[in-house]
Amino acid sequence: MADGDTVKYPLSDADRPPHAAHIAECPLRYTFRKLGRLFPYMVITAIGYYFLVIVYQVRVLGPGAIADTIKTFTGAPFDLLLLQVTGICANSQFNAWWYLSGLLFVLPLVMIIFLGGGREEGNALSLWTMYAVPFLIYGYFAGTYSDLNWDIRIGVFNTGILRSFAGLCMGGILYRFTEKIASACLKPWQKIALTVSEAVLYLSAVLFAWKYPECVNSTFLILFCMFGGLCITFSGLSCSRLLNFRFFGWLGKLAMPLYICHYSVGRIVYLYTADKLGSTGRYLLYFGLSVLYAVMMMAAVKAGNKIRSGVCR
Repeated sequence: MADGDTVKYPLSDADRPPHAAHIAECPLRYTFRKLGRLFPYMVITAIGYYFLVIVYQVRVLGPGAIADTIKTFTGAPFDLLLLQVTGICANSQFNAWWYLSGLLFVLPLVMIIFLGGGREEGNALSLWTMYAVPFLIYGYFAGTYSDLNWDIRIGVFNTGILRSFAGLCMGGILYRFTEKIASACLKPWQKIALTVSEAVLYLSAVLFAWKYPECVNSTFLILFCMFGGLCITFSGLSCSRLLNFRFFGWLGKLAMPLYICHYSVGRIVYLYTADKLGSTGRYLLYFGLSVLYAVMMMAAVKAGNKIRSGVCR
């Protein structure tokens, strides 16, 4: 939902393709380029995870366990191809990548709908999709499953497809609302009131997640509180824009590598320390190692890009 680049591209008039024939080509190219930038992080995460699992199995079960361990990694190609939401990854080792998998399949379709083909009826469909589909899909989750699980099988795909579609549509609404708020001329006291509202929305989301983690209504309240807070934050009119330091820009760059590696780091930490550390110690170790591994991946990818640029010159 908060992926500004994802929703801004198809909704900005300046970025619309000049000819209707390019409407299908541009979203596909954009999607592959966007996810392609994440592929090096995925490969590094997978290599580190597989190596540490094999080391653990050999240490605990002996060298004879290598063959059985390798069998569990036969799904690696499907994981790296981001096929989690298709159900092909029966033994996926990287379930946390389901959102990236959903983007791979849903983002081109959402962008085509949002582009509307330059026709009035297409633009009407785009607006209807943005405003109606999230409520219909999230209502389906609430009424059918009472949660937002991504890995429930529905026909030929998992529910992660629906979650990705709903989230991207909400991203479209977010972009529209942000534009409206950003165009307003506010007095100083109104900006202060907007900042207070922003803080209340974010704190409410944290409160609902902390106090009522199992309540289905709480899940959706968190979603809409975050939506409201992001609308205000992205508008740039609240006082929170003063916190736009270089450190926060670095955190933004760290977010995706951290998302890609955190699940694998958590499994490795539990594997190696289940009988040695308590839950608090494991959590702290998991958090620290996740951040450290993400930073190391960023440095490795940056160095690799520099080497590749030098070779190509």
